[in-house]
Amino acid sequence: MWFVDELRKLQKTMPRLALVSSHSTNSDYTNYAYKNKNCYLVYGGHYNEDTYYSQYPYKCVNCSDCDKLTSCELCYECVFGSNLYNCNYLYNCFSTNHCEYSFDLVNCDNCFLCAGLRTAKYHIKNKPVEKEKYKEEVAKLKEKYSVAKLFEELEKVRRTIPHVYVLQKNTENCIGSFLENCENCYFCFNARNVEDGFYLGTNIDNAKDLMDCDCIGYDPSELLYECIGNSGNFNCNFCNACWHNGNIEHCEMVFNSRDCFGCVSRSHAEFEILNKKYEKAEYYKKIAEIKAELRREGLYNQWLFEPTYPYEDTVAPLYY
Repeated sequence: MWFVDELRKLQKTMPRLALVSSHSTNSDYTNYAYKNKNCYLVYGGHYNEDTYYSQYPYKCVNCSDCDKLTSCELCYECVFGSNLYNCNYLYNCFSTNHCEYSFDLVNCDNCFLCAGLRTAKYHIKNKPVEKEKYKEEVAKLKEKYSVAKLFEELEKVRRTIPHVYVLQKNTENCIGSFLENCENCYFCFNARNVEDGFYLGTNIDNAKDLMDCDCIGYDPSELLYECIGNSGNFNCNFCNACWHNGNIEHCEMVFNSRDCFGCVSRSHAEFEILNKKYEKAEYYKKIAEIKAELRREGLYNQWLFEPTYPYEDTVAPLYY
């Protein structure tokens, strides 16, 4: 079909951003990043400060080598957690301070080599320790064991506690895991602050009424279908790396625009088809004709873009 051919031709000829980063300060080496300050090698992170080598951090300060953290400070090597302070090597922990080498902690303080604890203080290997002796005991363990050995000790403790079959926090009517503050989500994973979502994965935040999407956040989005790398969008379908738009379809790297169809590498655009400007009435008439032809060809409601990079040069193998 002519539209599909022209769209793919436009995709390959338009200039493309090497890094998608906006409104950031001293954060040149960040990608899919928004409003960061003094950050380095941060991917998919927004509203962070002094954060390094991390993936999907949100509102974090002084964190390094972390993945999927929200509102955390002074953290190192932590994965999936929120409201952590001064913590190292934590996994699936929430509202916890001054803890290290631990798993599945909630509202804990000063815990070391612990797992599955709730509202606990001054524990080592899930056993209480006197406050005055806690730091001394932790120092002895750090001196005795290497980092790798400490992980082995944590695994021994972790195997002694029951595990929930899915990880959900503050959720209602959800099927999936690694969910926080979600409602009515079906087969969703790694999502936070999501309502009415279906078949979502990798990282979804602040969104509602969406389906078959990946990497959505962190500014609120609504009414999305088959979108990836989107933020702050409303009523968008089949869009890749598009931020702060409304009523766009089959677009790639389109920003701060509305009512666009089949556009690539555009900013502040309106009523455009294949990067060409139309009058409002003509725009809707033309879109109706294109959609009718897509239906006849059996291509309607399908992803029309082709990959522009070899599979082996992308991060896709990491997920599969």
